[in-house]
Amino acid sequence: DTPAGIFVNVEGDLYIADIQNDRVTCWRLGNIVGELVAGGHGRGVGLQQLSSPHGVWLNSHGAIYVADTGNNRIMCKPNSTSDAEMVVR
Repeated sequence: DTPAGIFVNVEGDLYIADIQNDRVTCWRLGNIVGELVAGGHGRGVGLQQLSSPHGVWLNSHGAIYVADTGNNRIMCKPNSTSDAEMVVR
C-alpha cells in the first residue's frame, strides 16, 4: 500500500519495500499478482518480521537485503527457502 523503495533485477522483476504492510513483494515480469519475499508476518522484531522497510536490494546471487528502518537493522534473506538473518544493527 505504501511503497518506499524499489529494485529491478536484470530479469525485469520489480521488488517493492512496503512500509505500511511491513513486507517486501516481488512482481515478476508479466505477472499480475505480487509474491511475498520478506516480512509480511506482522510488524515486529522477529527474523521473519519487518517494521517500516524503506529499501530493498538484491545481489548477484539473488539474496534480498532490506533496510528495516523501524527496527534499525539491515536484514538479509539469502534465498527464497531460507530464513532471514540480521547483518547490521
